Amino acid sequence: MGKDFPKLTKEEVKNSPSLRDGVPKETEDQYRKETVKWISKTGESLGMPQFSIATASVYFHRFYSRYSFKEYDRLLLACTCLFLAGKAQETRKKLDDVIDHFNYVIYQKVRRQGKRPGKTSKVFKDFRALVVKTEAILMEAIEFQFNVKHPYGVLVNYIKILFTKEDNEKFKDILMGKQGLAQVAWFFVNDSLRSPLCLMYGPEEVATAVIYMAMKHKKIEYDKIKNRTTPWYTVLPIFLTSKISIR
Repeated sequence: MGKDFPKLTKEEVKNSPSLRDGVPKETEDQYRKETVKWISKTGESLGMPQFSIATASVYFHRFYSRYSFKEYDRLLLACTCLFLAGKAQETRKKLDDVIDHFNYVIYQKVRRQGKRPGKTSKVFKDFRALVVKTEAILMEAIEFQFNVKHPYGVLVNYIKILFTKEDNEKFKDILMGKQGLAQVAWFFVNDSLRSPLCLMYGPEEVATAVIYMAMKHKKIEYDKIKNRTTPWYTVLPIFLTSKISIR
């Protein structure tokens, strides 16, 4: 359990089990995007923290890096991912509650079919049995690597390195608040979970990328603000250790 889940190359992600199984890339991308959105909505409905929702999303992507969407139902897998992530992140929810809230999202928000199956119904009980069975398959697929390193903590740390308290006060209109740099970058991390980016890059790389995107979005010219002659990312630990380049 000490090792990390192996990173994939772009070529490996493109040549996914689903693609080899005849699922068009556009369809696979849509499945990933839609299903992670449902995971997020269910997690929010359950009152789960973003770290748990993010962990479930990573489990989902990792699973389908090993299996095709034709082999396992994505709704069943999404619900299972959320249940397992709750346990892994110590934000455990009862399985019946996870299924009930997931059904609420699917039946009433997505399919708009009205009333969802009750907890005592056969449909509910059958689905519950499948979740229990699928959890074992999921754990094996993610190689029992339950702890996931997310970009959120790295993001906060990197922004503290880039901007001082004095900077935050001087440029609070663009750096602080609900529409500030940190919050925008945080949203970009959430959005990245709808793609298989987490399969290819580590938290430091994702954090650096979303800061770049957020500064572009906020039109922040860091080098002018800080009166620097070298690019902003050269002060970050990831650049000093790996010599990354930002294009």
